[in-house]
Amino acid sequence: MKKLTLALMCLVGVLFMTSCSKDDDDPKLPTIEFVNAGEGYVYQNTEVYSGDMVGFQIKAIATDANDLLTSLYFKVIYNNEVLGDTTITLDKLTTYTFTAEPEPMDLPGGLVTVEATVKTKKNNTATAKVNITVLDATLEVNDLSWVRVGGTPGTGLEQFGLEWKSNVKEVKAKIVPVEGAELKILEGVEFASITTEVGKKNAFESATPAEKFHEVSCEANKDYNFVIMTQYNDNLYLINVKKGTVEKQPDNSMKITITGQWK
Repeated sequence: MKKLTLALMCLVGVLFMTSCSKDDDDPKLPTIEFVNAGEGYVYQNTEVYSGDMVGFQIKAIATDANDLLTSLYFKVIYNNEVLGDTTITLDKLTTYTFTAEPEPMDLPGGLVTVEATVKTKKNNTATAKVNITVLDATLEVNDLSWVRVGGTPGTGLEQFGLEWKSNVKEVKAKIVPVEGAELKILEGVEFASITTEVGKKNAFESATPAEKFHEVSCEANKDYNFVIMTQYNDNLYLINVKKGTVEKQPDNSMKITITGQWK
């Protein structure tokens, strides 16, 4: 019985020493994570709409004072295709924070994965990633009505960053961008064909800048199909001018109404 007890004690001692030895040999791996840096920063799996502002901040820490950070590698994957990757060389740091400031997520619907790996001088690594599901929202179609009576200012244009100049001696309505707004004309593009935020932005980038929109008659009723765009107060507006109506008022002034749709 004494021999059995002694043997068991020896076995426990060996197991204890083995366990301690293994713990001592375990490397102290670095840590890495996506952190919440405020509005627009993604730090966990999430969903966003195409065109939303998205950024990320990565923080890496060396948990072993004798094993400092030497590099940070991250890549962006969209629908299983690598869109870009970057390796940042670190000068044996104990902690490092990388920030990608929010920018529009100009991709159609799909899955975006941001994956980051930190490495130490002992070649220890740690990896973190976030998945961003991009939803390509369908643009809502809204009706518009711009009205000008005689010499009074036109109404209904303010939201779009536009101003209706005087109709006096004008054969056509003269509509111009206000200060801080940009006007562009789309040629050969159907209003109905642009259905998403990404499509709207791409259309604006390829459209022709203009100082004025000067196509709607001040003298006769007429149907139109002009597609114009404005950028104002950080918003993009896609506008389809469809009809112009001219009505003589009791005081002999002319009421001109421009109707259409916008997204």
